[in-house]
Amino acid sequence: MATRNATWFKSSYSGGNGDCVEVAFLDETVALRDTKHTWRKSSYSAGNGNCLEIAALNGDTRAVRDSKNPGPHLTFTPSQWAAFLDLATTDQPED
Repeated sequence: MATRNATWFKSSYSGGNGDCVEVAFLDETVALRDTKHTWRKSSYSAGNGNCLEIAALNGDTRAVRDSKNPGPHLTFTPSQWAAFLDLATTDQPED
């Protein structure tokens, strides 16, 4: 579901503390997103829209998403995140 050009609306039940839920209506579906997490683009992302975004969730948990489709994301525990970074920064021979 592409949400890049969606018009997002803040829930009328959201408080003023930044913990908000936003909703967008896309054809026959409804998309929801949480605005309390700050997402930042990877420093390795190119300027062509093919970007990964990373957010710190509760504690040391990390989330990764595709900037073109910011709804779904992958969540990593601290040990999974460390393993991911280790693999991503290690030169691996191609099979």
